[in-house]
Parts: sequence; structure tokens; C-alpha cells
Amino acid sequence: MLVVQFLALGEYFDTTEGLTEKYHSLAKFASNKVAIITVSGVIMDGDGFAKRQIDRVRKDKDVKAVVLRIESPGGTVTGADYILHHLKKLRQERNLPLS
Repeated sequence: MLVVQFLALGEYFDTTEGLTEKYHSLAKFASNKVAIITVSGVIMDGDGFAKRQIDRVRKDKDVKAVVLRIESPGGTVTGADYILHHLKKLRQERNLPLS
């Protein structure tokens, strides 16, 4: 019972908000990273998981390029425009290639 409570408590205080970093080069502290931002499901509003991914890339100075993967049947125009706006802002602020 204590183990379950400990795991639940750790999840409650998790500040990554579900974002994980994967190391394909097996180097945890790489200086040149490519961020893969994934948008999946119906796009209802832009202020969600995709926005948190964009903000995390903005803060990580080791990211040198961004790949955007979209698996969506569609959604609202305002949600898609919100995500596009923040991607353009990221590209402009950090001068990152975005594909």
C-alpha cells in the first residue's frame, strides 16, 4: 500500500507534464538536439500538450532543429492557428529550422 501511495505522490508532483526526452544517440547531455513535436488527435484548442512541447523547446538552448509530426483528423481553425502562431514565434525567436 505504501508503494502505491509513493508512486501516486511522485506522479502528483511530476513537473514534466507528460513530456519525455528520448536519447537516440545514447548521449543524455547532447549539445545538438532535434526536437520532435507530436500533435495527435483532434485539435480543439492550441493551449495544451502541443503548446507545452513548444515552450520546452524554446527553453532548451541545445535544440538546433524541430520536426513537427501531426496525426490528426482535423479540428478547430482557432486551435490549429494558435499552434501555428507559436511555432512561427519559436522559429523567429530561436532561428530554428522547422519541418
